[in-house]
Amino acid sequence: MSRNVARVLFAIAVPALIAAAGPGTWSPAGDCTPVRFEQAAGLLDDGRVLVTGGQSNPSGNYVTSAKLFQAPSTWTDAGSLVNPRGQHTQTLLADGRVLVAGGRTLQVNPDGSGLFIYLNTAEIYTPGTNTWTPVAPMNQNRAFHTATRLANGQVLVTGGISPSTLSSAEIYDPALNLWTPVAPMTQPRWSHAALKLLDGRVLVAASWLAAMPTEIYDPVAGTWTPSGFLSSGGFNNLLFQLPDGRVLFCDGTVFTFSLATQTWTQGASMPVGTNPVSADLLKDGRLIVTGGQNDAVQADVRVYDPTRDTWTIDASMANPRSNHSTVTMPDGRVVVACGFTGSGLIAATELYTPAASDTTPPVITAPASVVVEQTSPAGAPASIPVSAVDAVDGPVPVTSDAPAIFPPGKTTVHFTAVDHAGNVAHASTEVLVVDTTPPTITSIRATPSALWPPNGKLVPVALTVGATDLADPAPKSMIHSITSNEPPGAGETDWVITGHLAATLRAKKNHGGATRIYTIVVRCTDASGNFSDKPVTVAVTP
Repeated sequence: MSRNVARVLFAIAVPALIAAAGPGTWSPAGDCTPVRFEQAAGLLDDGRVLVTGGQSNPSGNYVTSAKLFQAPSTWTDAGSLVNPRGQHTQTLLADGRVLVAGGRTLQVNPDGSGLFIYLNTAEIYTPGTNTWTPVAPMNQNRAFHTATRLANGQVLVTGGISPSTLSSAEIYDPALNLWTPVAPMTQPRWSHAALKLLDGRVLVAASWLAAMPTEIYDPVAGTWTPSGFLSSGGFNNLLFQLPDGRVLFCDGTVFTFSLATQTWTQGASMPVGTNPVSADLLKDGRLIVTGGQNDAVQADVRVYDPTRDTWTIDASMANPRSNHSTVTMPDGRVVVACGFTGSGLIAATELYTPAASDTTPPVITAPASVVVEQTSPAGAPASIPVSAVDAVDGPVPVTSDAPAIFPPGKTTVHFTAVDHAGNVAHASTEVLVVDTTPPTITSIRATPSALWPPNGKLVPVALTVGATDLADPAPKSMIHSITSNEPPGAGETDWVITGHLAATLRAKKNHGGATRIYTIVVRCTDASGNFSDKPVTVAVTP
């Protein structure tokens, strides 16, 4: 998009992301004659492109010629402007007509010298009748200004030169054919950029080769508010509304603006640095930057992906050009017209067709199930090997609803991968958290641990048990068995289990007077049924 084309397209909403699969192609699209630069260009409601005015050679006359482009290659006359002009603005009105305002023309003196004349005149094009009609003039002569259609259908004009740099602003009401001055900008600007934001306010940024604060105009309050410092400003400053709500600035360098934080963030460097460039948004939300001039006029085409902050080199134009116009049409193709080739002005127009849309979702690779051992009462973390690959984008990120800690039992994790085109893939994995680890008995003590005197009576013995378990904070312990190194005598019971951790043991020596040893086995069981045993002994000493 040329600087003037921006005045028309800033008001057009950007559709959802539908990314192309690779480099596009260029084809001839007829000739726009007479040749020109400093023209304005933009879309009509019917999808045709209107090109107006411009200068017919670097030191020659400005033209009244207006042309209409119909894809793929048809150019027709669109009548003649009332006034020859260049560096004017061209704004699509709500009723489909087009407002052209301001600009400059060249007064050629008898001695051959020239003098720029800055205009305040305005006129409206009616596509249905292919005619131009003068309307009320602006209050200020200006060129290199901006014109932005507001939500109420009126048009805000800001800044420019006359020939001094201007901060003034005014609004045109098409219904009343009336220009009304409004509060001036906080900074004088020319060759700057303006964009109607989603909330109806207007963001204004940059100036000719000057870094400065940006500012926002509120049409309801009629006030300007500073909105962050933009450390760039070039020959051809452009603003675009991105699908994610951010604003993209381009002057050969790209910056993105966050309304929430009121900050500008510089993006990745363009691979071929040229300025002035022409740029426009593709239907997938990427920025196509064409041509420009470094040491020589370029035919290079660069595409910026604001979601990834990356640049790619696309198919080059057939002709090098600068000071041209770039317009994205409703079907997604891009027309490039007019401008310099380096050796003169060019009539040949080119049409860019993006590669076929990517409609294939990524492929997610994930296991059907994962089993992990429980490591705490809350559950356990789980590492799930998952990846996604897209045929166009290569590896793409995968998101999931996986918790940091999986609870005991079965949990289904859902994975999602989205490629640059917006194609979505889904997959799932079942995570089973199991507890197969038995408790650990850390300590066990019998009270008393020795029976005396050996009087043959049943003596109460209590057990104290310490135990831990990774999954169960309170594993349960109980006496599992009692044995001794002497079998009970006939008709006599030597022990009785009286509680989970209580028993009575007979204080009796073995036959022959040897020490009797009772072995009490304690079993500790967790909530999952895992258990461990540990013995403790009680002696009956002689």
